[in-house]
Amino acid sequence: MAFGKAAYNPDLLPEAIAGVRQALKCEHQFIEALKNEAENSKNYYMSAKKIIAFILLGISYTGAEAQNKFMSSSNETREVSQKVTQLFKENKAHEAIAIIRPYWPLPAIEMDALEEKTIQSLNLISQRFGKSEGIIKVSEELIKDFAIKETYFVKFENSAIRLVFIYYKNEKGWIINSFKWDDNFILEFK
Repeated sequence: MAFGKAAYNPDLLPEAIAGVRQALKCEHQFIEALKNEAENSKNYYMSAKKIIAFILLGISYTGAEAQNKFMSSSNETREVSQKVTQLFKENKAHEAIAIIRPYWPLPAIEMDALEEKTIQSLNLISQRFGKSEGIIKVSEELIKDFAIKETYFVKFENSAIRLVFIYYKNEKGWIINSFKWDDNFILEFK
């Protein structure tokens, strides 16, 4: 196979050097992206576990917000808490999360994960704790006129679950600052 000789043109040399530099820069960026991808995939499972743990602990995140509504009064916050607690009693997690979703500035992806885990967990609780028997409001605490914490229990035949709602009032109205539920109610003993 024969190759022809390329003609040397000194006027094109700066352009050729710039092209090589650009190609090397793109290659470097590509290699960095691959390194980041590899690092991210190693940490994926640990990160996923941490995110789920934070959600289940009721830690609120600020970021891409799904929250788009505000409650106008503390009475409205109480109504939301009562409705959500009633839906937990009826094992209707999807409907319960649908009620709090527009009031909670939590990214939609995290709300979806919370909903999925809640549905799975409530199904297990129904089997483990027996039939739901009732709802009890245990406490309501206020911090001046800008924060409310409400605690409810859903009683079952063999145990209970605790639901804790924390509301925060900003200049537009009341939002859900935190919501968590668990079957650990030791902290409620005074």
